[in-house]
Amino acid sequence: MPASSALLTHASAGLVCMSVAVAILGSYAALDLTRRSADSDGWHKRRLIVSGGVTMGLGIWSMHFIGMLALRMSMPVSYNYPLVALSLIVAVAGASMALSVVTRPHVARRGLVLAGLFMGMAIAAMHYIGMAAMQMSAVIHWNLLLVLASIVIGVVASLVALWILVRISTTAEGFGFARRAAAATLLGVGVAGLHYTAMAASTFTRAISASAPHAGLSTDALVVGLVLGAGAMFAALIYGSAYDQRRAALAFDIMTAAELARELCRTGDTGARICQAVRDIAGAEHVLLAQTEDSGARTITASAGVSGDSSPQPDAGGRGHQQHPKAVPIEVFDTLVARGEVEPGLHALPNDATVLYERLTLENREIGTLALIWQHRITRVPERTATLVKMLAAEGAVAIDRDTLINKLEQLSRLDSLTGLLNRRVFSEELERGIASSRRHQRPLSVALLDLDLFKRYNDTHGHQAGDRLLIDAAAAWTSSLREVDLIARYGGEEFVLILPDCSLEDAVVTADRLREATPHGATCSAGVAVLEDSDTADRFVERADRGLYEAKASGRNRTCAGGGAALTR
Repeated sequence: MPASSALLTHASAGLVCMSVAVAILGSYAALDLTRRSADSDGWHKRRLIVSGGVTMGLGIWSMHFIGMLALRMSMPVSYNYPLVALSLIVAVAGASMALSVVTRPHVARRGLVLAGLFMGMAIAAMHYIGMAAMQMSAVIHWNLLLVLASIVIGVVASLVALWILVRISTTAEGFGFARRAAAATLLGVGVAGLHYTAMAASTFTRAISASAPHAGLSTDALVVGLVLGAGAMFAALIYGSAYDQRRAALAFDIMTAAELARELCRTGDTGARICQAVRDIAGAEHVLLAQTEDSGARTITASAGVSGDSSPQPDAGGRGHQQHPKAVPIEVFDTLVARGEVEPGLHALPNDATVLYERLTLENREIGTLALIWQHRITRVPERTATLVKMLAAEGAVAIDRDTLINKLEQLSRLDSLTGLLNRRVFSEELERGIASSRRHQRPLSVALLDLDLFKRYNDTHGHQAGDRLLIDAAAAWTSSLREVDLIARYGGEEFVLILPDCSLEDAVVTADRLREATPHGATCSAGVAVLEDSDTADRFVERADRGLYEAKASGRNRTCAGGGAALTR
C-alpha cells in the first residue's frame, strides 16, 4: 500500500488525556466496590463483585470510545449498534469474570494468571470489536507486530493490577486508598496503552467505493452514551463514599456502645447510668427506667433529666409560661402502671409530648422498660439513634440482671435463710462497728442473747415444721418490738443475739424482758445481757452476755440475767 494513499489522522490531546483519566477512574471505582465485597458474603458479595465488573467494563469501554472521538479524520464516521453493544458486553464480562476469581478467599497462582489472561484478552477483544464497529468510507490496515504488542500490554496490565488486588486484600495493611489508586492507575494506563498502541497499529485508506457509510450510532449519540457511562462510574464512587461513611458511623456507634457497656459493668447505680447514657444519645428531655418485678409489676427505679423545678420560664417570644419538668414523667409512670403492658415504639402524650418505649429483655425474659420522653411532638426517631438505644437496652438488660443477681447473692450471704434475720457473720461485723462507735462517742452499748427454752422438746412434741414456724414467728415478734437502731440476728439454732446502741444495762434488761413476753405460741425464752466495758473485746463482750444466758437457764429458765450477775427479772 503506497504511503501516500493513507489518510491523514490526528488526535485531540484533551480527549486523549480524558480517556486515560476515565480508564483510571473506572478502575478505581471497580476496585473500591471489590474492596467492599471482602467484608460481605452471600448475595451482597456477589452483587458488589458484579457491580465492580460493570463499573470496570464501563470504564474500559468509555476509555476506548473517548479515544475514538479523539481521532480526527477527514470523513464522517458512525458506529454499528450491535458491535458497540457487543464491545460493552465483552468488557463487562471480562472484568466481572476476572474480579470474581481474584476475590475468592484463596487465589492460586494459576487462577490469577488465567484471570489476568482472560481480562487482558477481553480488553483487547473489546477494542478491536469497537474498531470493527466503525462505519466510514475507509478501510483499516493493521501492523501485526503492533497488534500483538497491544494485546501483550493489555494482558500484562491486567495481570499486574489483579496481582496488586490480591496482594492488598490479603496483607495486614489492607485495602488503603494509596494501594487502590496504584492498582487503578496501572490498569488504566495499561488499558490506554493497549488502545493507543492498537491505534498506532492501524492505517486508514480511502475505500475504492465512495458510497456513504451505513447509518449507525452517530458521534453525538456516542457522546450521550459516554456521559451515561461516566455518570454510572461517578454513582459507584458516590455509593462507595456513602457506604464508607455509613460504616464509619456504624463503627463509631459500636465503639460508643462498647464504651457505655464498659461503663455499665461497674456495679452500683446501674439504672441511673443507663438512663443518663440513653438520654445523652437520644437527646430526650427525660428517661425513665421501670424495672419488672417477679410478680410482673413495674416500678420506676431510675431516671435522668427529671427535675422538680417548676418555676415559670420565658418562651422564645418573651411571654412567661409555666413549665413542669416532672409532669410528663409522672404521666409516663401512670401509663406504665395502668396499661400493664407497654408497647414498644412512639406514643403521643398530652401537652405535645412524645414517649418512646424500649423493652429490656434477656433470654425472652423482660427485665424492664425504658421510657424516653421528648416534650415536643416527633414522628420518627432516626434509625441510627434507634439502633443505639436498642444496643444500650440490650447491654442494660444484662447489667441490671447481673446487679439483681449480685444483690440477691449479697442478701443471701447476709441473711439467715429460715428467719430472714441477719446471720452470725454480719452480726460480728456490726458488733465491731458498734463497739468502735460507742467508744468514739462515749455512749453505752449493750448486747443480749435470747434462747428458746426447751426447744428440742417443742420440736419432738409438735414436729420440726412447727419448730421452724416458732423460730420464724419469734423472729418477727421480737423484731417488731425493737427500736429502728437495734439489730437482731440469728446466732445459731434456737439462739438469737441483739445489739442495742445507746442502751444501759438496766435498759437492756427491760428490752430483753419485753422480748421474752412477746415470745409466741406459748413458748418461753431465757436471756443474758451485758454492757460494754473498757477492757472488752468483741468476743469477751458476747461471752459475758452468754454467761448471763447460762445463768438464766441454770436458775430456772424464762428469765433475764446480766453477765456474771444475779438474775434480773420483772
